[in-house]
Amino acid sequence: MLMPLFGLKSLTWSHGAKELLGVKDDLDNEQEYDPENEPVVIAKIPEKVWNVIRSRSLQGYCLELAVMDQDALGRYLRELEAGINQ
Repeated sequence: MLMPLFGLKSLTWSHGAKELLGVKDDLDNEQEYDPENEPVVIAKIPEKVWNVIRSRSLQGYCLELAVMDQDALGRYLRELEAGINQ
């Protein structure tokens, strides 16, 4: 199973750039714990199915299904897996 990674460092600031641009560090803005912000597992996608989704650029479609109709997402993933196993 593939697991998404969250919180990866995507930007490295040069020395003094934050101060120059007036950007506050995230550590300065400590927030209260909010269970609403916890990730929720909607589907576990086997690697072979994920490879098909990626190769056909279906990530956006799967995300739309996950948001709009989780049952439809489950059916779609099962269909993809059945097609692979034929």
